[in-house]
Amino acid sequence: PFAYPAATHLTYPAAKATGIPFTIMPAGVDISHYDNMQRNKIAEISGSPLCLGVITIGTYHHQFLVEQGVPNEKIILERQAVDLPNVTVDRSAVHRDGSRPKVISIGRFVEKKGMRYLVEAAATLPEFDIILYGYGPLEAELQALADRLDVVNVTFGGALDDTKALWQAYAEA
Repeated sequence: PFAYPAATHLTYPAAKATGIPFTIMPAGVDISHYDNMQRNKIAEISGSPLCLGVITIGTYHHQFLVEQGVPNEKIILERQAVDLPNVTVDRSAVHRDGSRPKVISIGRFVEKKGMRYLVEAAATLPEFDIILYGYGPLEAELQALADRLDVVNVTFGGALDDTKALWQAYAEA
């Protein structure tokens, strides 16, 4: 993973020195941050005969990489996802028990995930319980934002450490 600095400074020079082929998987700040776009050498690296492929996670990234000079024929689309449970919902029984509808978000508490927008939206969605699952450097900031906005319908569910817990969260939402 990461065009910059990993592929730029490590993988690509090692491949050139040894003749060993490689693949890379750029997807975030390594290719989209302006400074990294100037220094990641993604067109040169992906154009090398030693580069067998550039793995990407979706059509947006595919197009973005082509625009950055990555040969289209080297792009491998590999969606990043988890298996979802086969949940059947009996809509006639939903919320008869007095429970409120739940909205969940599962991810790292970092700026690019946009969790703050869900916390801010909670103030306009008082009829929903909103549960943020995950962890990360912005957790305390997000909790402080929820307190400051006085949104009592937001809770922090912690990390989901296994598939069973993940599926349970989906089933309850």
